[in-house]
Amino acid sequence: MRAAKRTSNASAISHTPTKMITPVMSLAPKQIIHHHRPHM
Repeated sequence: MRAAKRTSNASAISHTPTKMITPVMSLAPKQIIHHHRPHM
């Protein structure tokens, strides 16, 4: 189940344009980033 969630998350990130991800990640609080990507 966890593997499926990771794949789903990676899939969503890949579909999202990098230009959109960069500013969002930059402005998003560390807590949110850590919650979405705990392995990072």
